Amino acid sequence: MQGFLGWDVYDHAWNLAKYTLGSHDDVGDQNNGNAEDGLTNWDKRHRYFVDRLGGREDWGARAKCRLAWALNVAMPGTPMMFMGSECHMASPHVTWGYWHDGSDAHGDHRFNWSIAGDPLSSEA
Repeated sequence: MQGFLGWDVYDHAWNLAKYTLGSHDDVGDQNNGNAEDGLTNWDKRHRYFVDRLGGREDWGARAKCRLAWALNVAMPGTPMMFMGSECHMASPHVTWGYWHDGSDAHGDHRFNWSIAGDPLSSEA
């Protein structure tokens, strides 16, 4: 079981950080959406997890993100979550679907506080 969870090489569970919803490496992009040629290759695009599953408006995508969140906090290791993933932040609430500190060629990508308490962010 430890091998399945990915921490069999660590002495202690807290030595491993888990990112089931993505990290800044998965979501962040300083190249106007073209990290790793992401504009031409969907598999390499940096996106929020909910975007990869179908978008914030898709109930199934939100359900999968809730499951990923639950696994992230329940599995051994230190749970790490990228800002906005807790309320299903994604396109179009983040222009172009990736995070960037401020504005770039595709608009403003900072945390959108208006979605933090909207019906979709807390829908079970």
